[in-house]
Amino acid sequence: MHLPGKLRGFGTFLLQAFLCTGVLFAQADRATVTGHVSDSTGALISGVNVIVKDANTGATFTSLTNAAGVYSITGLPIGDYSVQMSHKGFKDSKSSVHLVATQVQALDVSMEIGSSNEVVSVSAAPQLLESDTSTITNTLEEEALRDLPLNATNGRDAVQLLVQSTPSAAKSGISGNQVYSTLYLGGANSWTNTAYVDGVDAGAGPQGAIATPGLEAIAETQVMTGNASAELGSTGGGVLLFELKSGSNKIHGSAFEFLQNEALNANSWQNNYFLAGCASNDATCIRSNSRPRDRFNDYGGSLGGPLWKNRTFLFGDYEYYSQTNDTLNPNSTTVPTARMLTGDFSELLTGGTQQGNVVNAATGAAFINPCTGLPYQYGQIFDPRTQKVVNGQTCATPFANNVIPSGRFTSTQTQNIIGIYQKYYKPTLTSRIYNNYPTVVSNTPSETKRSFDIKLDHNFSTAHHLSASFDYVKWVSVTGGGLVSTLSDPGPLSQEWSNNTPNFIARVVDNYTITPNLLNTFGVGYSSTQYTQVPVNQVASASVYGFNADSTAFPTIGFSSSNGVGEQNLGTSVDSYQNYYGYHFQDTVAWQHGNHSYKFGGQVFLQGLNSNSGGNIQNYNFSNVTGGPTDTSLTPYVGSAFANLLLGDVQSASQNVPEPTYPRQKYINAFAQDDWKVNTRLTLNLGLTWIFTFAGHQQDGHWTNFDLTQQNPLWGSYKGAWTFAQNSGSTFQTDNTLRQFAPHLGGAYQLTSKLLVRASYGLYYVPLGEFNAGYGYGFPSQQGEFWTGTNIVPNNVPGSTAFNWGNGYPGTTVLLQRSITQTSMGNDSPFYISPKTLHLGRAQNFYAGVQYELAKNIILDARYMGSLGSALHDNSESVGINYPDFNTYSHLLTSGHINDTISSAADAANDGVPYPYQGFSGPAYAAIAPIPQAASFNNKIVLETDQQIGSSSYNAFVAEVKARSSHNLNVDISYTLSHLEGSNLAHRSAPGGNGLYGYQSAADIPASHGFVQGTDQLQVVTGYITYQLPFGNGQAFLSKGRLLDAAVGGWTVGSSLTYGSGGPMGTVNSPVQYPFFFQNQRDNFAPGVTADNIKNHFHGHYVDLANTSDPRNQDFSPSLFTTPTLGTLGNTPYNYNHWRWNPGLASDASESVSLSKAFAMGPEGRFKATIRAEFYNVFNRHYINSPDTNPNDTTFGQVTGVSGTPRNGQLAARVQW
Repeated sequence: MHLPGKLRGFGTFLLQAFLCTGVLFAQADRATVTGHVSDSTGALISGVNVIVKDANTGATFTSLTNAAGVYSITGLPIGDYSVQMSHKGFKDSKSSVHLVATQVQALDVSMEIGSSNEVVSVSAAPQLLESDTSTITNTLEEEALRDLPLNATNGRDAVQLLVQSTPSAAKSGISGNQVYSTLYLGGANSWTNTAYVDGVDAGAGPQGAIATPGLEAIAETQVMTGNASAELGSTGGGVLLFELKSGSNKIHGSAFEFLQNEALNANSWQNNYFLAGCASNDATCIRSNSRPRDRFNDYGGSLGGPLWKNRTFLFGDYEYYSQTNDTLNPNSTTVPTARMLTGDFSELLTGGTQQGNVVNAATGAAFINPCTGLPYQYGQIFDPRTQKVVNGQTCATPFANNVIPSGRFTSTQTQNIIGIYQKYYKPTLTSRIYNNYPTVVSNTPSETKRSFDIKLDHNFSTAHHLSASFDYVKWVSVTGGGLVSTLSDPGPLSQEWSNNTPNFIARVVDNYTITPNLLNTFGVGYSSTQYTQVPVNQVASASVYGFNADSTAFPTIGFSSSNGVGEQNLGTSVDSYQNYYGYHFQDTVAWQHGNHSYKFGGQVFLQGLNSNSGGNIQNYNFSNVTGGPTDTSLTPYVGSAFANLLLGDVQSASQNVPEPTYPRQKYINAFAQDDWKVNTRLTLNLGLTWIFTFAGHQQDGHWTNFDLTQQNPLWGSYKGAWTFAQNSGSTFQTDNTLRQFAPHLGGAYQLTSKLLVRASYGLYYVPLGEFNAGYGYGFPSQQGEFWTGTNIVPNNVPGSTAFNWGNGYPGTTVLLQRSITQTSMGNDSPFYISPKTLHLGRAQNFYAGVQYELAKNIILDARYMGSLGSALHDNSESVGINYPDFNTYSHLLTSGHINDTISSAADAANDGVPYPYQGFSGPAYAAIAPIPQAASFNNKIVLETDQQIGSSSYNAFVAEVKARSSHNLNVDISYTLSHLEGSNLAHRSAPGGNGLYGYQSAADIPASHGFVQGTDQLQVVTGYITYQLPFGNGQAFLSKGRLLDAAVGGWTVGSSLTYGSGGPMGTVNSPVQYPFFFQNQRDNFAPGVTADNIKNHFHGHYVDLANTSDPRNQDFSPSLFTTPTLGTLGNTPYNYNHWRWNPGLASDASESVSLSKAFAMGPEGRFKATIRAEFYNVFNRHYINSPDTNPNDTTFGQVTGVSGTPRNGQLAARVQW
């Protein structure tokens, strides 16, 4: 969409305003030192020279107190500083402060009359009371990141510690490469957070996803879970900040290594249960239930120092992680025997699950082959050249002795495959013809991570500072399985593919102090997140194996099975590339004026995706039915799909067609902010954010929309027709708004020196979210087949041959017409892109709390947090738009005509349904659908839109205790009492039952706005503790003597803790699901049962896993529920609030512990070495799974299993200097 003149003018005005107006707050991640300077009488002093000096780099920052006696120095990187103040006629004042990210360090100084040669030292201890801000933050500094137990499985990642230690934070999953770290912060939905590295937005693709920098490179990480400032207001959830280490005037660095081995681990409760029942000579049982192999190695280091003392500094780190698991599951899949590769399939006659004549179960007599007059034999194969119809039955003559003559399988493809089997995949068990070859136990047998970070800092002067940094992480893993010859060379027929995920983020930040009270900060960044998935064994061309495909991968080959014998499928069709990228430009001008700290600025974000998938890989299907009999009561026992592969007779085939997509989108946001220190007790935080999302585009216009406002003349008067973008400038996001202004209001009031009251309100416009390659919220790419076409060779005739591959693949690419008269529904569910897509969802955040200093460096923080989401993009709520009214549907269902074919007005009249339009032909259920043209095409009942109709509501009370460096103790422990409800399906993954949270009718859709969400945990205790034992030099006990200190000094214990209550029970669906109508119909309550009086009765710790029907396993009686009468809907709720599994805090408990010993060496103890042991789930807890809530199961109401990750341990060593 081109910007109208009014918008261009408004944008120009904003940019000019933000560049010409001032603020003194630099980057949002930087710290500030501010305060009042007075004399001994309390009179404020203007013109005081304030110099803040970085203790590590010597960088200096200066300011003067204004007429109100106020100074403020912002843009300070985290670290240790000295603050010196001087004024003629007064003694100099000198202080030391330690700053963390986003901190506003208040430092009020009273200067004494005297000579400037005299210096007065002032204490400025780190503040835990946050008297200058109303934002909720959790900060982990380097010491906590180093001392807390952090499981290095899949590589060390600070996000794990953030989740463990932050109240009102949860994760739906942190995958190995960490890019998909999906966090729920402060009750917000996942994929709505924003991440910054050194103050620059690090986003590229899905909202909030980031490959975090290496842990050795992180000086500090911080999460904001509620009411971020206007400057950070471009978020729908929380904000993650990562601060990188810098070089200093002293050379410093580190080296580390982490090791894990299953010898440090415990076995799972379930494994131990079954292991106890293994016979002493049952090697398979013992192997299956013993501790699995679990090993990795993670090592690296860092180095930093000066390139030019006091001017230029460099820091870098490197990390390498590797994990392999080549454990085999013996004889768990099937390969052809040596005799089969020569055409001899006689083993099928005696080696399958049954032998002899095939018996007709209905008559008890043998099936007779009408082509020969003889009984069919189990495992018999047939000559397709003899296939014919005799007395209405399709039959064929068997190959003599079940042997195919060698002259019948001479194609290049077949001979190459025979050679590959003989070279790579010989049976490891020759005593049977099935389950005669091993598979790899792990779905990811190998995984490596390489990462490095580099940061360069340069001080041009006391007024001009520049930094540039680069973060790179690359994950390479092998996934898939199937046939594997060896881990290093799985062979051409393997289904394994390589996941190659390089990610990098680069940024440059320039801080320039224009005047002592005016500062400009400019940042530019580039982010790239790439995903490359390709088959492990690639070749120059598939023609090497005789296939006429422009592909670098072996084709996929699928086999059907018969009589218990079926070869392992071959190859993989995974071949794709995605590169999400983003350019970030941001500027902030900061101005200190009186008691006001103003900020104005903005950001431009250019986002794109270059993607391709398909890779021209060919796909072949072979069936045991091809060329033989077609009687479905006989075909499960005769024929061989692999025999047909030798013959080259393909049942059906297709070829992947590359689908490139190149969507683009732009965003702009601007903000104005005033942190007004009304007096020494009261600070107000006032801000406004403006957000604008430009219309999305697709390169070359390859974009499709099933527009519910358009009309296809071939579909009568019904709305809904395909529309297509015409060029790169076309868009379907045609309705935009300039009115997305979001206020941020807050304040902090210091009642006493120990008691602080804070409150805030913030409105946030939720970013669009995932920017993807073909699914989701209708971003500029979907329905690629309209642009790239399809290439298939179908075959719907049972027993027939589509073609013989010796003659080459015959398929061609067919393009669908791109016009409003197109009647195909494509391959995916049609998607309607609302013109109002760019009207963003809204989230309102509320906060009120108090902070009380219990003792020095120990505070209690009690607060209320609330979040209210509305107009959220939630396509899950739009799935009902093509379902008919239930009464209409119910009448048709109970009439028995729901599947009748309607091809004329007469047919429709007979069934009592409308005849939609001339030429309509489809089932009766499609005729009553609101959009019958979609419902009649391959049952495309589900239509989705990106309409803004979702909602969420979160309320929480949090009590948190924080202690920082108090008697060797660092603590952050919190208790959260919360409730989460709303309609967004991102939260619906309840632990109970079958987890089905779909709607049973359209009535559920508006009602869902008040449904309890599946991730709702009423109570959570979480946090961490680190404690340095009080022994050795400088400590309270045993503090004398080197040898004594070496033995008892330097010991630190760290622990992260999580305790949570269980979630709501899952939906109890009806055993009878209505066809073509939501298909999530629920059960009825039995008389007298309600959602409020139903209870759990299982409270034991023992589960009989061997007999899951054991009465001791029962939690509730199936008699509590009844099946609704046909044509009616159940009265049980969509999900449950009162009925919860394990409501106590112990239902989700986990404790992790680390024990470390530090040694100091060299001058002033500069060299420090640490050895440590860490254990996760140290008490090896297991959890009783919630009962089965599927009425179709024989174990309905029974507890059937346990879960929980068993205790695992790791050892580590680290050296720093």
